[in-house]
This record gives sequence, structure tokens and C-alpha cells, in this order.
Amino acid sequence: MKTVEKTSPEEMEKLLRVPLTEEMGERDPELGQQRRAGAALRIDEIWMPRLLFLLRKNILFDTAEGYVLVSIRGPRRVGKTTLVKLLLRELLLYSLSHPKEANPLKVVYIRCDRAGLGGVEGLANIIRDFLARRRDYPGSAYVFLDEVSSLRNWQVAVKDLFDAGLLTKNRVKLLITGSHSLDVKKGAEVLGLRKGVMLEGGNDKLLFPMKFAEYAYYKEQLAGRRALRDFFTNERFLEVQKRLEAFMELAKPAGKMPVALEMAEAYLDELYAYFENYLLTGGFPLAIRQQLALGRIDPSVYSEFIDLAVKDAMKWRLNEDTLYNILWELLEAPGGLYETVPIKETSANSLALKLGISHNTVKQYLDYLVDAFVLLEVAKLKEFGRRRSPVKTPRKFYFWDPLMFYAFKAMSAGNRDAYSMVLNMSDRWRGVMTEMVVASNVAHMVFSLEVIQDLRLLKRKMFYYKPQSGREIDFLVDIKGRLVPVEVYSGEEVDSDHVKKVVRMSTQLGVRGILVYRGKETRLSEDFVAIPAPLFMLLS
Repeated sequence: MKTVEKTSPEEMEKLLRVPLTEEMGERDPELGQQRRAGAALRIDEIWMPRLLFLLRKNILFDTAEGYVLVSIRGPRRVGKTTLVKLLLRELLLYSLSHPKEANPLKVVYIRCDRAGLGGVEGLANIIRDFLARRRDYPGSAYVFLDEVSSLRNWQVAVKDLFDAGLLTKNRVKLLITGSHSLDVKKGAEVLGLRKGVMLEGGNDKLLFPMKFAEYAYYKEQLAGRRALRDFFTNERFLEVQKRLEAFMELAKPAGKMPVALEMAEAYLDELYAYFENYLLTGGFPLAIRQQLALGRIDPSVYSEFIDLAVKDAMKWRLNEDTLYNILWELLEAPGGLYETVPIKETSANSLALKLGISHNTVKQYLDYLVDAFVLLEVAKLKEFGRRRSPVKTPRKFYFWDPLMFYAFKAMSAGNRDAYSMVLNMSDRWRGVMTEMVVASNVAHMVFSLEVIQDLRLLKRKMFYYKPQSGREIDFLVDIKGRLVPVEVYSGEEVDSDHVKKVVRMSTQLGVRGILVYRGKETRLSEDFVAIPAPLFMLLS
């Protein structure tokens, strides 16, 4: 008699993941948008950030016996809804082999930006009714609230449900998404200790547009290529500790070239090709897929991002015209509409004087743009020993992603085809765009090394230094307590003036500074390293 081998739960989930993804692509309009015309949705067309696997572990295993509230914050259109749908898929797969722990009938997904929800009271009633109807089914309850930023005071609904004992009694795993970090701050104040199980790394997670390493991996995935993906996997280059070790070796005086980076140099031509495309599309999944499939990005991708960002601002009772005026001032450049300054050193006081409005009003709007993940704020460091910047000192403001900058730049210039504008201006804009993406990737690096993810951390970890004109260092990054200078140069040859600045700062700080440039050779000396931009950005 033949023995039939039993399929393990893990093997069964792996076998069913593809057909379930295809079925969800047929039934779910948002997931279905990721399909190629006339084809089923393929797993390799979906960006699956590492956060997906962390959240799967958090809600299925780390908090199996209790209540937990987890938030995911990030800019509009970055993929938060897709991430939630993929978590729903993982729950359905897990329930097949663990029906007593996860039951599909105890899972609910609610869009908080849909009409007819009934406000905070309506949301609380929907969840209360769901829990009552599903009370007798086994397992925990899973509640997904998408885009809670659209619902003012959503925290009150959670507070009321928690105080009534419904969230702990039903072992609710409550996962919320939003496009504004201010919600987290307000939520923490209102909810207090009502977040349930405290997770390692905190209960508030951030999802940003793809950093360069993720972009390169995703482009290889979409194209069906394996070389770079195998390198990332085999060299464990997606692991934080591996990248940290390589960075620290680079920043150590007389340190050697990290082996992983030395191996990556073999792929430098491919990495530069991806880098040029990264400057065009940014790290938003929809833009990346469109550019690959159609050879361009539809104007609606840019305009919808602006529309959503402005609508969110109005929900926070901000004035649309004032918001645009501040953005136009940040985008204004000497030389005309199509000159570019995606990096602006300014202060609330100077903007207030130019616009004829109060300092407090300008600060409120700048804070909104930072908290909404549109602008990346980099503080000016005055003293090395004190990792903070005085309130009234200028700041640098970058856009978090090229697509965001192009969207607002095209609108300010009255150009309805942002992608064509970018193609026409790419050579002229390449230098400043390189500094912008280095800034956002350095910010990624800072976040990856921190236990708690909070935008406010950047104000103590990432700076620029400008003791006097002509001696500015683009970034001083606090990595494990050491300040490391990072200077960005758009030239293809190592420039002696930039080297002198880096060496001078390296000597002061007792580290080896880093010059990021657009050449193809990595040069190491005792007090500086010159490294091609794509290689450096792999470390983020």
C-alpha cells in the first residue's frame, strides 16, 4: 500500500498563493489595476515590501493571544492599500491550515474615505455590529481600517470600543493605514495605553516610496531577470545588519572596500541604467509599472497625487491657495519656470516675509507637508556635540520622491504632461535630482537603524552643515553615535574642491567622509571615499 505524504501547512500556502492572488486580481478592482491587459494578475507584478512579512508575523504570531493596534503611515499612492490586501491574502491562506486561529468570517476591511460611513459614530457602530455577529466563531477578529486620515477623530471610535472591552475580549488585531503622521501623534494622545500588545520596534510603521535598492529589485522582478536579485539574496544585502556593516567599514578611516560593494561593482552598468530610470519615475509602484509597460507615465498619475494631497490638507482645515503659494515659493528658481530647485534652504520667517503671512501660518503649512510625507526636512547643525538645530535656523526641504517633485513642478509651470517635461529637462535637472534621491535614501537608512519609526527622529539624526559660504556639507548623518559627512557631486570625475571639503570635515569628526558622485570608479583613501551614486544608495 502506497503511503501518501501529507502536505505541510507552509507548502499548502505556497501552492495556493498564486491562484488566490490571481482570483483576488479578478474580484478586486484596485488589485486588478496591476494586471497587464488581458492577463491574470501575477505575483511578480506586485511590489511586496519587507514590511508585509513583518506585519504578517506581528498579527499572526506575535499577538496571537491578545489585542493589538498597528498603524501604517505613508504618502498617498505609495501602496498601503495593496499592502493591506496582501495581508488579507495571507490571512486567508493561514486560515486553511489553522481554522481555529484565523477564520475568514472574522475578517473585515473598511475604507474610511468612502461616502456614507457615518463619521466616527458610524465607524464604531460598524465594528461593534461586526464583532457581535461573529462572536461565536473561533479565532481572533481582524479589522482593517484603510485611510483613517480621511476621518477626523477616528481615534475616538477605537477608544470607545476599547473602553467597552470589545477589542480585548475579541482579541482584535486592528490595523489602520493613513497618509499623515500627525494622526499617530494625536492617536497616541487620545488612545494612551489602548494600543494593546507593544510590538518590538513599536506599533506605528512607515511605508515610503521605494528606496533605490528596492527599486532595482522590483525592476528585475518585473522584467523577469535574476542576476541582481540573486546578488541581493545571496549576499544578504537586503538585511539591515549587512548594509550597516558595509557603511561602517566605508566610514572607518583606512577601512577596506566592503566585499559586498566590491561584488556589486560588477553590476554597475545595470545599476546606473536603473538609477537613471529611478530619477524619472521615483519609487511609486504604479508609475514604475506604467513606465515599463507603456514607455511613459500618464498625466493622471501626477494630477491624482496632487488632488489627494490637497484634499487631505483641506480636511485638516488648511487653505488650498496658501498651500500652493508656499509650494510655489519652495519650487521657485532663478532663471525661469523650468529651472529646478527641489532642494530649498529657507525658514518660516523668510517665507512669511515673502508671502505676507504670519510665521506661525507658514510653520503650520510646512509641518503639514512634512507630516504628509511630501517634504523631507533636514535640519542645519550648529554644534557637533549637540544633535539639534535651534528653532529659528534655516532648514533644507527636499521632496521625498522624484514623482512628487515632478507633479508639483509641472503644475507650477502650467505643464499638463509632467512626464514629457521630465524627459526634456532630465539632463539639466540630473544634478539636483541626484542630491534629492540621495537625501531620501539616507533618510531610509536612518529609519532602518532605529527601533522606533518616527519622522521626528530625523531631526536628531540627519543634518546639513554650513559654517560659511562655500564650505557646506550636504549631509551629516548620525550612524551609531558617529557623525559621518556625505557630500553629493553631480560630476563624473572626482572634484578636488569637494574632496577638500569632505577631508576637512572628516578630520574634525575622526571618520572617513563619503563623496557620492556620478562616476564609475570607487576611490578609497584614509580620509575620504569617492563612490558612484548607485553603489552608495544600495547601502540605504
